[in-house]
Amino acid sequence: MNKNIKLLLCLVGVLALLQVTLTKGHTEEATAPEAVAAAADVATDAAAENDAIELSGTITSIEPETSTIVVEYAGEGDAATSSTSSFKVTEATAISKAEAPIKLADLEIGSQVNLQFKLDAEGTKVVEAISVQ
Repeated sequence: MNKNIKLLLCLVGVLALLQVTLTKGHTEEATAPEAVAAAADVATDAAAENDAIELSGTITSIEPETSTIVVEYAGEGDAATSSTSSFKVTEATAISKAEAPIKLADLEIGSQVNLQFKLDAEGTKVVEAISVQ
């Protein structure tokens, strides 16, 4: 399922829960802060259940001291635009080239890569796998 559709469905679910909880407050003394907390829990759970997002692009920066790479990739919709984004590489990140495992230090600026990443609770893009083309 398209990641945008998943995000939209998650948002609709959170809004529906918020509405039900606020409506409940008129009959069972639930408060607005409780409704907000319940909606936040649902959003956090939905984010944790997200499938990995896949992206292909070119490494433009490698920052070994922060275990971060910056990748430039084609923007959605218009192929003439591009975007860059930072990605956190962890010890759990699987990095490979020609199906052989390599380390963060082996990556090179200008390399074409395929990434699989997830967003953590703070919104940081944490890489699960990097495949150098």
